[in-house]
Amino acid sequence: MVMPVFPTQASAFPRPPMAPTATSGLIPPVTRTVEPTLGTITPPLPPTQPISELDRWAQENYGANADELEEAHLLELGDYILKMAERDEESYAGRNQRMQQSQDMYDLTVGPDKTWHVWREPEEKEAQGGELVISPEPFIFVDKVENMLAGAELTLEKASKGIDDMTQAQLVEDALYWWMREWSVRRILAGNVDPRREMAHYQALRGEVCILTMPDAQGDSRFPWHFEIEDPMFVFPRFSRKGLIRVIRKYSISALEARHEYPEAMDMLKEYKEEDEVAVVAYYDAIYHAILLEGRPLAVSGTKKDASVIKPPIKHGLVDFYGVPQVPWVIARPLAGNQHRSKF
Repeated sequence: MVMPVFPTQASAFPRPPMAPTATSGLIPPVTRTVEPTLGTITPPLPPTQPISELDRWAQENYGANADELEEAHLLELGDYILKMAERDEESYAGRNQRMQQSQDMYDLTVGPDKTWHVWREPEEKEAQGGELVISPEPFIFVDKVENMLAGAELTLEKASKGIDDMTQAQLVEDALYWWMREWSVRRILAGNVDPRREMAHYQALRGEVCILTMPDAQGDSRFPWHFEIEDPMFVFPRFSRKGLIRVIRKYSISALEARHEYPEAMDMLKEYKEEDEVAVVAYYDAIYHAILLEGRPLAVSGTKKDASVIKPPIKHGLVDFYGVPQVPWVIARPLAGNQHRSKF
């Protein structure tokens, strides 16, 4: 098979001939004067660089960026992040209530304190001659979806622009397959399940998938990324019409886990027992990420603060192909519609 050879320069395209006219002369001759303009199209300008809300607050109050504040001012910034987290969590109250209902159905949990469930006293059931039966269908459905998706063959494809790019496209595919295998093995060795199964679980049970995707230059040089699949019930993203603005994650872990995950908090947690739970608030935007330990009041200049800063605002360094900073989260909502712009 002989492949056609396409010219690559505008000068290689001759001017097209005059358009044909009708025999009757009713259609006047029209000259086609449009010439190819290869190489003359100006590439689009990159998007505007985002501005962090933390930088805006720090500039308004202390005339510096968030990563340049003194320690005493960092605690005030921590209070600002906590108030932001409270507002974001409150805006997701409806969503979390629905997720909790789904979780209760999945766990086959019933009781008089479950307002979503019609509870009848034993005397009432006896009078009506019936008994309340809890269906295991929610659990069976979620488990079946997990098994189906986790067992499906994963296909990763990178289309090439032409024959010359086929080798590079294949290398990209090979790298993606290696990355998925490496991520899966590392998660399993860390006591987690296969990432495909975990993503399928949250998609079926919660209706969302939330993945933290951040460079990790201080971690293992053989896999310098930090990827975590998080429970959407504890992740609070905020959007605009242009995309993701910030993400707040609020969760509880044991003091033992906190000491291992955040060595910087060793002094803050020294009076805690290993099994004690501590509340952590994590903030992410297109520029920074910061970690706070909630409920640890400290006295600074005679003022009580509501949190300790485990990690001050640090630039995470995630950018797109244009070099524009990005929020290091993937929020997948298969049936979301425009719900992110309303009260959940």
